[in-house]
Amino acid sequence: MRHGRTSVRPFLGRRHPALGVHESGRPEGVPPLHHEQAWVLAAELRAELAALGGPPNAIVAELSEISGADFGVPTAS
Repeated sequence: MRHGRTSVRPFLGRRHPALGVHESGRPEGVPPLHHEQAWVLAAELRAELAALGGPPNAIVAELSEISGADFGVPTAS
């Protein structure tokens, strides 16, 4: 698991601040997920995350199963 955290840290360091700025501009009445999906860098972020492979995708799949949300990552079920 150490390797997974190491590969994700630089990704999050670059993307999390920019996503936070985008999220802070969410109009009232727009669900957070819809606003995030409309982010101009959303597709690029998802492509970078997919390129990391393995551990991050497994975590996203588990969170998708737990939450019932569709994050576009196949689940283990």
